[in-house]
Amino acid sequence: MSAGTTRIVGIPWSESSPRPTGELLIAHVRPGEPGEAPEYEEALGYVDRAVAGFAEAGAGFVGLRTAAELMAAWLEADLGRPDAARERARRVLEIHGPGEPDETDEERHAEAEALLDYVGRRTGA
Repeated sequence: MSAGTTRIVGIPWSESSPRPTGELLIAHVRPGEPGEAPEYEEALGYVDRAVAGFAEAGAGFVGLRTAAELMAAWLEADLGRPDAARERARRVLEIHGPGEPDETDEERHAEAEALLDYVGRRTGA
Protein backbone atom coordinates (compact mmCIF):
# COMPACT_ATOMS: atom_id res chain seq x y z
CA MET A 1 0.00 0.00 0.00
CA SER A 2 1.38 3.41 -0.92
CA ALA A 3 1.94 6.31 1.43
CA GLY A 4 -1.24 8.31 2.01
CA THR A 5 -3.56 5.33 1.94
CA THR A 6 -5.25 3.47 4.71
CA ARG A 7 -7.15 0.20 4.92
CA ILE A 8 -10.81 0.38 5.94
CA VAL A 9 -13.04 -2.70 5.82
CA GLY A 10 -10.29 -4.54 3.99
CA ILE A 11 -10.17 -2.04 1.10
CA PRO A 12 -7.36 0.48 0.58
CA TRP A 13 -8.64 4.06 0.48
CA SER A 14 -6.93 7.37 0.00
CA GLU A 15 -7.02 9.50 3.14
CA SER A 16 -8.84 12.15 1.12
CA SER A 17 -11.61 9.74 0.11
CA PRO A 18 -15.10 10.63 1.40
CA ARG A 19 -15.96 7.01 2.26
CA PRO A 20 -13.69 6.77 5.33
CA THR A 21 -15.17 10.04 6.53
CA GLY A 22 -18.64 8.50 6.25
CA GLU A 23 -17.51 5.38 8.09
CA LEU A 24 -15.93 7.42 10.87
CA LEU A 25 -19.06 9.51 11.33
CA ILE A 26 -21.32 6.51 11.75
CA ALA A 27 -18.81 4.63 13.89
CA HIS A 28 -19.54 7.06 16.73
CA VAL A 29 -23.32 6.75 16.60
CA ARG A 30 -24.61 4.82 19.56
CA PRO A 31 -26.17 1.41 18.79
CA GLY A 32 -29.93 1.38 18.56
CA GLU A 33 -30.22 4.82 16.97
CA PRO A 34 -30.01 4.23 13.21
CA GLY A 35 -31.84 6.86 11.29
CA GLU A 36 -32.26 9.14 14.30
CA ALA A 37 -28.76 10.57 14.49
CA PRO A 38 -27.76 13.41 12.15
CA GLU A 39 -24.43 11.62 11.64
CA TYR A 40 -26.20 9.09 9.39
CA GLU A 41 -27.38 11.86 7.07
CA GLU A 42 -23.97 13.50 7.08
CA ALA A 43 -22.26 10.17 6.42
CA LEU A 44 -24.58 9.53 3.49
CA GLY A 45 -23.47 12.80 1.92
CA TYR A 46 -19.82 11.78 2.12
CA VAL A 47 -20.49 8.31 0.79
CA ASP A 48 -22.50 9.75 -2.11
CA ARG A 49 -19.45 11.83 -2.99
CA ALA A 50 -17.33 8.67 -2.96
CA VAL A 51 -19.80 6.89 -5.27
CA ALA A 52 -19.75 9.81 -7.72
CA GLY A 53 -15.96 10.08 -7.62
CA PHE A 54 -15.41 6.39 -8.27
CA ALA A 55 -18.02 6.40 -11.07
CA GLU A 56 -16.21 9.32 -12.70
CA ALA A 57 -12.86 7.57 -12.29
CA GLY A 58 -13.94 4.80 -14.64
CA ALA A 59 -13.99 1.05 -15.02
CA GLY A 60 -10.87 0.45 -12.93
CA PHE A 61 -12.76 1.67 -9.87
CA VAL A 62 -15.98 -0.34 -10.21
CA GLY A 63 -15.29 -2.45 -7.11
CA LEU A 64 -14.66 0.65 -5.00
CA ARG A 65 -17.71 2.37 -6.44
CA THR A 66 -20.02 -0.52 -5.65
CA ALA A 67 -18.57 -0.90 -2.14
CA ALA A 68 -19.42 2.75 -1.52
CA GLU A 69 -22.83 2.30 -3.17
CA LEU A 70 -23.62 -0.56 -0.79
CA MET A 71 -22.55 1.46 2.22
CA ALA A 72 -24.90 4.22 1.05
CA ALA A 73 -27.67 1.65 0.60
CA TRP A 74 -27.29 0.45 4.21
CA LEU A 75 -27.42 4.05 5.40
CA GLU A 76 -30.54 4.69 3.30
CA ALA A 77 -32.15 1.60 4.83
CA ASP A 78 -31.35 2.76 8.36
CA LEU A 79 -32.65 6.23 7.56
CA GLY A 80 -36.01 4.70 6.67
CA ARG A 81 -35.64 5.03 2.90
CA PRO A 82 -36.28 1.50 1.66
CA ASP A 83 -36.91 2.47 -1.97
CA ALA A 84 -33.59 4.32 -2.23
CA ALA A 85 -31.78 1.43 -0.53
CA ARG A 86 -33.33 -1.09 -2.94
CA GLU A 87 -32.44 1.05 -5.95
CA ARG A 88 -28.79 1.21 -4.88
CA ALA A 89 -28.64 -2.53 -4.21
CA ARG A 90 -30.17 -3.28 -7.61
CA ARG A 91 -27.57 -1.08 -9.32
CA VAL A 92 -24.84 -3.11 -7.64
CA LEU A 93 -26.49 -6.37 -8.70
CA GLU A 94 -26.71 -5.09 -12.26
CA ILE A 95 -23.01 -4.20 -12.30
CA HIS A 96 -21.80 -7.40 -10.64
CA GLY A 97 -24.33 -9.84 -12.08
CA PRO A 98 -23.43 -10.75 -15.65
CA GLY A 99 -20.37 -12.62 -16.83
CA GLU A 100 -17.92 -14.86 -15.04
CA PRO A 101 -17.92 -13.74 -11.39
CA ASP A 102 -14.73 -13.01 -9.53
CA GLU A 103 -14.36 -12.67 -5.76
CA THR A 104 -15.44 -9.01 -5.77
CA ASP A 105 -18.52 -9.82 -7.85
CA GLU A 106 -19.50 -12.58 -5.44
CA GLU A 107 -18.98 -10.39 -2.36
CA ARG A 108 -20.91 -7.44 -3.77
CA HIS A 109 -23.71 -9.69 -5.03
CA ALA A 110 -24.04 -11.38 -1.62
CA GLU A 111 -24.06 -8.05 0.24
CA ALA A 112 -26.64 -6.54 -2.14
CA GLU A 113 -28.88 -9.58 -1.70
CA ALA A 114 -28.47 -9.36 2.09
CA LEU A 115 -29.44 -5.69 1.96
CA LEU A 116 -32.57 -6.45 -0.11
CA ASP A 117 -33.50 -9.15 2.40
CA TYR A 118 -32.94 -6.75 5.33
CA VAL A 119 -35.07 -4.05 3.74
CA GLY A 120 -37.76 -6.59 2.88
CA ARG A 121 -37.92 -7.83 6.47
CA ARG A 122 -38.07 -4.28 7.85
CA THR A 123 -40.83 -3.20 5.49
CA GLY A 124 -42.73 -6.48 5.27
CA ALA A 125 -42.34 -6.45 1.49
